[in-house]
Amino acid sequence: MKDFLIVLNFTEKQIGVILDYCRELDLSSSQIREVKKVIEFLLKYGIPKDIFVRMLKKEKRILTLTLDEVLLRIQDLETLKYEKKAIVRILCPNAKILTEPIEYVTHIIDFFMKKKVKANIARGVVRALPSICDYTAEQLNAKLEEIEAHRFTEEQALNVITHYPLILKKAKTYLPTLIEDIMSLDFSEAEAIELIVLSRVVIRAPRPEVMRKISLLTSLGLKEDLFREPYALVPGLETMHAIANFLIGEGYRSPEILRRHFFKSGKKFKTTFLRSPQELVITYRVSKELEIARKMTHTKQE
Repeated sequence: MKDFLIVLNFTEKQIGVILDYCRELDLSSSQIREVKKVIEFLLKYGIPKDIFVRMLKKEKRILTLTLDEVLLRIQDLETLKYEKKAIVRILCPNAKILTEPIEYVTHIIDFFMKKKVKANIARGVVRALPSICDYTAEQLNAKLEEIEAHRFTEEQALNVITHYPLILKKAKTYLPTLIEDIMSLDFSEAEAIELIVLSRVVIRAPRPEVMRKISLLTSLGLKEDLFREPYALVPGLETMHAIANFLIGEGYRSPEILRRHFFKSGKKFKTTFLRSPQELVITYRVSKELEIARKMTHTKQE
């Protein structure tokens, strides 16, 4: 077994981990032959060697599977309309999907579909957070009730979980503090909730940057567009500042005129102004650096 792992370029430490699990499971010669087939297959399928070892640490029973059992589980996942890339993404953090019955996955998809969530979105929840398979229907319903307690409707609570499955791992204070942060920018509680439900960026991206993006758009008089433009908060903060500075410099100062161009795609923006957002960012950075240098020089002279 050791020679086999050396040929596959596992490190000495990784080989030690795999051999320790083989001894712990007291695998027979025939099982060792199957282990070799399974390892070869999983590596060729796209699972990196270091991730495979990490998978073993979470689910050593992988070493007790036959190749046919692994192939059957891959086929099960394909039947659920997961493509190869998605399957690798699911298996790497949750190897139990290989060793548990397929109902371990389907009960999650069924749970959301019974709540009238579209099948592709239900499958996406598993892809985004494979460990959600460990949750029971009772636990998921309890989380929905917890979210609804913050004045979300059931449909809105479902949107929160499907937009950001990692909310299941967050502290109970995560949502209420997010609502409070948005309300501090002159939003009502209902508006804060609506914004959280509408924009995946609001709940998923780093909080300080999201707050600065929201603050920038409201300062430009574009608050309403946060609820009308699905991608309003998607561009980076620096890009948003660069575009705003350019448009204001071109005389587009009123919110009505600004919004005609602010939310255009990069391609349409360049077609209109012969400048891309990327070019504007470079100009913005240079102007910022020059301003900082000017202030430093002025301070030294004083």
